[in-house]
Amino acid sequence: MKLRVVGLLAAIIAAACVPAAHAEPPAESRFVAGQHYQVLDRAQPTTVGPGKIEVAEIFWYGCPHCYRLSPYLQAWKESKPDAAELVQVPAVLSPRWHAHARLFYATRALGIQEPTHDQVFREVHENRNPLDDLDTMIEFLGRFDVAAEDARAALRSFAVAAELRNADARVRSYRLTGVPAVVINGKYVTRVDAAGGFDALLDLINYLVELEAAALRD
Repeated sequence: MKLRVVGLLAAIIAAACVPAAHAEPPAESRFVAGQHYQVLDRAQPTTVGPGKIEVAEIFWYGCPHCYRLSPYLQAWKESKPDAAELVQVPAVLSPRWHAHARLFYATRALGIQEPTHDQVFREVHENRNPLDDLDTMIEFLGRFDVAAEDARAALRSFAVAAELRNADARVRSYRLTGVPAVVINGKYVTRVDAAGGFDALLDLINYLVELEAAALRD
């Protein structure tokens, strides 16, 4: 009997020392595919570097829900998983959204996207300035020491027009019909209401990021 017990212990120890064939997936989550998030039929390209997991914020400056979500994502960015990278993609699902998408890409071309992003939201929603025509956008950019001719050139540039076309194609590839939305690594699409609220959305993003990170480690 003693020899049989020793043999059994040896077998258990040996089994425990065998390396797993695959990386461990994230712990079982309260989030359910098809309920809290959707899985795209075909993964879409991302814009981040190798080994990084893209978290794409799809927004429109005129959307009050996008305005409410933005500070949550900015706070998440400060403590996000190392593998995750937040990118912002302006939606152009309606012709009237084009002006704001153009303004977003113009600020990027001018190198002032970071300091202006939150300010655009506040200008639209708190100051009730729609920023939907060339003159008001030029005036707004002037507050950030951008000369009128430079602002006009950026807003009318071919590079910004190309960014608009790319953003339009990208957002439509996600099968989105509204904003805000968050797309994780070109595969998973979710919204605040689907996740169960703002804080739940951040938990869901972290879960899906870890799901993708585990796949990369596999």
